Amino acid sequence: MYLIDESYFDLDMVIPNTGGSLDVPVSMKSIDKWIRSRARLCLQNAFGNVLFEDLESNIELSGGNLKQTAPQKWKDLVDGKSYSIGSDAFTWKGLVSGDYQPKESVLAYFVYSQYVEHNRTRLTGLGEAKGKSINSTSIYSRRKWVTYHNKFVESYCGDTCDGYVSLLTYIEHHESDFPNASLKKFEFQNQMGI
Repeated sequence: MYLIDESYFDLDMVIPNTGGSLDVPVSMKSIDKWIRSRARLCLQNAFGNVLFEDLESNIELSGGNLKQTAPQKWKDLVDGKSYSIGSDAFTWKGLVSGDYQPKESVLAYFVYSQYVEHNRTRLTGLGEAKGKSINSTSIYSRRKWVTYHNKFVESYCGDTCDGYVSLLTYIEHHESDFPNASLKKFEFQNQMGI
């Protein structure tokens, strides 16, 4: 767990936890590793090393939650915040969705899109291969990857919509709290691969 947990991966963002096919096993332990590594990578891309290390020092090592003693800027980043700039009102939903159902998070979208992209094929001793399903038919997975990659991009660096802001917009609006953030951008993808 790293701010989010496996409960974010249900409904359409399902990561199988009972073994997949006989030749391509998947375990819930692996999703914990994906969450820890990819959620951190997402935040490193947004903040850069210095600010990320400041955030990281305010996250519990054992539980992956924000420490109670964390500065308010990190609490607002994680839990969300409504704020105004001049006469314009904005809302940042936060990195975690709290009690809202279904749970949504820029981190979950990033983890899931990375997971889907990585698990389309497997590296074997003979090269790159796709597992053969037993009692099922494989389908083209690019559509699912593009859907969740684009949801990630929208919540990470997309335009403001009805006052709701993306992660990068929130960071830009709070430049005094997050000076010199790297603000790495990602691009929307299409299903054609072009």
